[in-house]
Amino acid sequence: MCDCGPGQFACSAFAEEGDNCSCIPARWHCDSDDDCGNGSDELGCAPLCNPEEALCQNGRCVLKTQWCDGNKNCADGSDEADCGKAAL
Repeated sequence: MCDCGPGQFACSAFAEEGDNCSCIPARWHCDSDDDCGNGSDELGCAPLCNPEEALCQNGRCVLKTQWCDGNKNCADGSDEADCGKAAL
């Protein structure tokens, strides 16, 4: 368990055992940026997408019509992962 000061978020709060503990400003928690380097500051955050959008693994939103369209619209490519493409 991290001992962060007031107004800080403990990066390892949701991290796996053995991860280093670090603190970031609390305002960076759930801001759609991986400030901790392990994604722990973006876990458990309420989705920020509109009903016509889907949430990328990196916390960004793209239109649902852009999901599995053959183009990488999420910076992390998560909109094109597991799209049910047939194996050769």
